[in-house]
Amino acid sequence: MQRRSKTDRALLKLLGVQGGAWTTTDVAIATGMPLDVIEPRLLSLAVASGAQLRVADDGNVTYVFSAQLRRLLLARSWKLRLDACLRKVWSLLFWIIRCSFGVVLVVLVVLISLLVLLLGLALFWAEDDAANALLSLVGGGFELIVRIVVAVLTDQFWIGSPGRFPAADEQSPPQRVAFLESVYSILFGDGDPNQALETRRWQRIGGFLRHRDGVVIAEDLAPLLDLADPPFATHSSVTQSSEIALASEQADQGMLSVLLHFDGRPQVTEQGDLLYCFPSLHHRSVEASSAEDHALAEGASLPLRERRIAFTHANQSQRQAYGFLVVSLLGLSLLLLHWSLPLSAALVGIACFGLGYSLLLLALPLLRWFGWRRSNAAIHQRNRWRQQWADWAQLHRDALVSKRLEAARLRKNLPRISDGMVYTTENDLLTQPIDH
Repeated sequence: MQRRSKTDRALLKLLGVQGGAWTTTDVAIATGMPLDVIEPRLLSLAVASGAQLRVADDGNVTYVFSAQLRRLLLARSWKLRLDACLRKVWSLLFWIIRCSFGVVLVVLVVLISLLVLLLGLALFWAEDDAANALLSLVGGGFELIVRIVVAVLTDQFWIGSPGRFPAADEQSPPQRVAFLESVYSILFGDGDPNQALETRRWQRIGGFLRHRDGVVIAEDLAPLLDLADPPFATHSSVTQSSEIALASEQADQGMLSVLLHFDGRPQVTEQGDLLYCFPSLHHRSVEASSAEDHALAEGASLPLRERRIAFTHANQSQRQAYGFLVVSLLGLSLLLLHWSLPLSAALVGIACFGLGYSLLLLALPLLRWFGWRRSNAAIHQRNRWRQQWADWAQLHRDALVSKRLEAARLRKNLPRISDGMVYTTENDLLTQPIDH
């Protein structure tokens, strides 16, 4: 059910505003979703929205959706309206949660500062010796804290900094937030910039397969997959021929998921090499150039790159304000705890809460820093492996020509998807373009 809902959201995002004519393959490439998942959901969406159908002479179906499809579905379905409303409510609640950490920090600093100032004044009237120095110290610290709080509130309403990353189905850049949300950013980060990596991967793979007219070799797709680094004969004791065999075997092992995703078929050549055919992506017309020209012009895909995770998107002034407020809260809580122990249990409780909250705000970013470094190291390693596969394919370009040549020849022999239309629901039955 969750996968079905995710697929429906992806379809509405793609088709919701502009509509247009789409085949199942086109939608699968654009959304990065598997063909077997897209096909039934696309048909259901076509039925629900009253889309038009165009059937080619080879049985290929094209769905024609009207513009403003999302509005049409919202008008027909109360469930979609409720889902959209709940999403807006959750977005507001999440914004309140993000701001609450900063609000608690500012409120605690102001409250404990006032309590410390009042206790300082009480001590001034109770003890004359060193009272002026104490009052001056407390007053000066309180004035500085007030200045910081005023600056924080000014930043909250007028100045923004980069904030969280968008959700996996969004493409907009990170939003800008103010100081209160920056506290959450420093504590928990701003989300994973690679959360839509799988969607991007399958979009890149689908586009590459379509560009290669539905027939590829595994070595050309390896820079888009998560494979370990390829063997290099110059770095080990293996020979050149065994290096190529090992690399081919390693790349072939990563092709199973691609075959399942785009309904592909493996083909074995007379030389025992594996080629991968995707009939649904084989659509282009026959070109005049020879198979040899194709093989010489082809190369591996550009590697898929993951973005480095930023520790926080709070700007420098916000990080400095955060550090000052947290350290001030820690020092003021300790001072309030020391002065209020013989006076009031309520003041002791406030001091303990402020002390615990300040320690939490210091410990969480420090603990997250270690995990952040490990995550970025893993991202760097995966990027390096994909780049090595692209470099390996370029280095062994001549050795791969024979496989690419076989792929080009097989490409010419595959049945092609026809553009000829034999039936469409856009016309009456008597005016259908049927060849009698």
